[in-house]
Amino acid sequence: MCQEIGHLFGLGHTSEDGSTQNTCMDYSNSPTSTAPNQHDYDQPAAIYAHTDVPPLSVAGRFRVRGGW
Repeated sequence: MCQEIGHLFGLGHTSEDGSTQNTCMDYSNSPTSTAPNQHDYDQPAAIYAHTDVPPLSVAGRFRVRGGW
């Protein structure tokens, strides 16, 4: 079930050769592979990050000319 929910969020398999990656997103039958690992949490954050939002500050120097 964990793996199918991961697929809904866009995650792929971490391994397809049966080796354990300690995540539910691998093909291992290991008891340590029943839950997501940190990589599985980081991937949706990267996939669905709001890159269209401008930064809060802009680096550089600014000169204001003129006055009121």
